[in-house]
Amino acid sequence: MAKRKKRILLFIVLPISLILAVGGYFVFSLLYVLAHIQEAYAVWDSATLTIEYMETHNRQWPQSWDNLFSCIDTMEKNDRYLRGFSKNNYTEIAKLVKIDWKANVNKLAQTELKDGELPFKVITRPDGSRFPIVWNEPNTLIWKYLEEKSTHKTREVK
Repeated sequence: MAKRKKRILLFIVLPISLILAVGGYFVFSLLYVLAHIQEAYAVWDSATLTIEYMETHNRQWPQSWDNLFSCIDTMEKNDRYLRGFSKNNYTEIAKLVKIDWKANVNKLAQTELKDGELPFKVITRPDGSRFPIVWNEPNTLIWKYLEEKSTHKTREVK
């Protein structure tokens, strides 16, 4: 009888428990991504807009959301687009993202990596924290753009 219980445990209960655990983790991960996907696109689009603004304003940093959103039309003319937002709802980005409007472009361009990471965070969540899900980290995108445009040699971010 004890041998039968061990077999049941080994061949039925254990695999079912494993399947439920893996399935639960997958469902949790999917729901987590779905809950944060709009925020992830907002941060990516904010970096794209910031780069577009600097590209069309002689490397000047935007001073407000109005400045930043002024380059929406030039993006389309240059065949560049927002990924998660459109011309009709781009102002929603301002609710999900915080930008340091006083950032100094020259200082950002000269920034050195510290332990493979950027020491500045000019694009964050409204509370100043990092974004939980990002396809492209916004501060790294800004830094890479400035590096490409500067006279310094390009460095790689890990």
